[in-house]
Amino acid sequence: MRRCSVCFGVATLTLAVFVDHAAAQKVLLLVNDPTNLINLDPDLVDRMESRFDAEVTVERADNFNTAELDALAREHDIVIISESLGSGTTLENGAFKLQQTPVPVVSFEAYMWEDAFWVELPQFDGFGNTGRTDLIGAPEAAGLEEAQTEMYITAMGADHPLSAGFDEGPLTVYNELYSVNFGQTSPNAKVIATADAAGEFPAHFIYEEGDELVNGTTAPAARVGLFFGQAANPNANFAPRLDLFHDNAWRLFDAVLELGLGPLPDPGDFNEDGTVDLADYEILKANFNTDARFRQGDMDFSGRVDLRDFTAFVEVFNANAAAVPEPGTLWLLLLGAGAVPWAKLRRRIA
Repeated sequence: MRRCSVCFGVATLTLAVFVDHAAAQKVLLLVNDPTNLINLDPDLVDRMESRFDAEVTVERADNFNTAELDALAREHDIVIISESLGSGTTLENGAFKLQQTPVPVVSFEAYMWEDAFWVELPQFDGFGNTGRTDLIGAPEAAGLEEAQTEMYITAMGADHPLSAGFDEGPLTVYNELYSVNFGQTSPNAKVIATADAAGEFPAHFIYEEGDELVNGTTAPAARVGLFFGQAANPNANFAPRLDLFHDNAWRLFDAVLELGLGPLPDPGDFNEDGTVDLADYEILKANFNTDARFRQGDMDFSGRVDLRDFTAFVEVFNANAAAVPEPGTLWLLLLGAGAVPWAKLRRRIA
């Protein structure tokens, strides 16, 4: 387990990052139907596998009782709860099955947040998602019935790792109008972003281990409410899909994943030794013209190592080199060493 500290004024927040790079990084993704992934689920699996080289287990929560799901979750580094499942599948006798599980849990199914005591009741006032007619005239949440493309990073959020480095203020997260999850958290939650400019409706938040939930119990590990919305009648009445999400949204998602999987390695540092050098190029070379992931040389996450990855590696190498006589030096060195698989390149270009 690695720990990283973040300062808030005079206080220091220490995040526990549960990651063992010697072992496969494991994600448990809970969905509606593991045999037929829908909505955003297949894209999430692809992103976690390609970018984080994670081993993703996809299951349906109601196939397990509380003890079984808790045991399964403990075999993973992080649990992701998708909006595709029914919130009731995460419950047994009305209780959230992962309530006591000491593993980070992330959910973008807002309608189980209250069952886990992350947010206050009632529905559509204490929690819900924007863009719904249900919110018209709601005592507390009136005004959130419109779909949106932005949410708002808070002052606290801007200093938190889950903000992915974004500054306080409005942040575009969708490429078209859609729904944003929201919920009224306890005062102990760290609110990264809100659904509204006034900062009254948390949309992206975290309870650290030991933080008090709304019912007075404490979180056994990180608990993250993810803003990713879902179909909202009538103003965003369609399922979430990949092209809906702005790149900013994916940066925030990756920052959440790093809670359990650790940070992504630096570009080009395929062996994660902290240096971009010819040892990393040997990895790229060995996997050239094959289907591969980032740690095998796929710098642009296309699923294949090709000339674009080679070019990107050269640029990163030159940028990180302590002394490079001229921009083309690495090209000449690699050519002299016979490192570039020109025969393969010629075949592809032809």
